[in-house]
Amino acid sequence: MSNIKKNYKKIVSKYWQKTDSLIDASVPNETLIRLIGNLKFKYKRKRVLDVGIGDGANLIEFKKRGASIFGIDIRKKKIFDFCKKNYLPRKNFYISDLNYNFPKIKRNFDLIICKDTFYYLDYNRQLPFLKFCKKILNQKGYFVLQFIQAELKEKKKKKLFDYSLSKNFKKEKKYHEKNNPVNILTFGRIKNLINASKFKLKVNIFDVSTHLKNKKFVTVNRYLVLSH
Repeated sequence: MSNIKKNYKKIVSKYWQKTDSLIDASVPNETLIRLIGNLKFKYKRKRVLDVGIGDGANLIEFKKRGASIFGIDIRKKKIFDFCKKNYLPRKNFYISDLNYNFPKIKRNFDLIICKDTFYYLDYNRQLPFLKFCKKILNQKGYFVLQFIQAELKEKKKKKLFDYSLSKNFKKEKKYHEKNNPVNILTFGRIKNLINASKFKLKVNIFDVSTHLKNKKFVTVNRYLVLSH
C-alpha cells in the first residue's frame, strides 16, 4: 500500500530541521486565499490555525484581514523568529513534530489550514491527525487540507505555448526533488481517511505548479475543504 521508507519519521524530521535557519520570503498562496474567499469566510475576530506555517506569508495575510492567528511547526527557530519579526504572541504558536506528537491545544478554531504538511506524515499518523484537527475545529468551522496528488514529468519536448498535460507529460512515482521526502497520496487513500475521520467533504479543487529550476516537472495539488 505504501512506498514509505523505513525510519520515515526520522527522515522527515531531519529534512525540516535543516531548513530551520533558512530565511524565506514569499507571498500568500493565491489558490488558498481565493478558495477561502469563495467560502464567504469572515476573518475579523476569527481564530485561524496554520499547521506547518512555511514562511508565514499566509498567516500574515489572515492577520491583515482581522483574524487572530496561530501556528504549528516543527522548526523551533523559525517559530521564534517569525513571532519576533511580526510582534506576535509566542503563546499562539506550538512547536511539534506531528509524526511523534500533537500539541496540547485548549482552544478551538474557526479555520484550520494544512498546506504542504500532510504528505510528510507517516501513514499511521494521518488518521489521528485528521481526528486531532476535527476535535479543535469549531462546529461551523472549515478545515482546508492540501496534498500533492500527482507528479508529472515531460516525456517529449513541447512546442512553445503548448499546455497539454496528457500529451506531453507522464506520471511519476516520486517527487522531483530527490532529497525531499514528499509522499504522493492517491485520492482513494484520502477519501478513506476522510470517511474514517467522519469529516464531511465540502469543496474539492486542484491547481498545478510548474518549477523554474526543474522545468520538466509539473505538480498537481489537491485542495479539500472539510467540515463537521
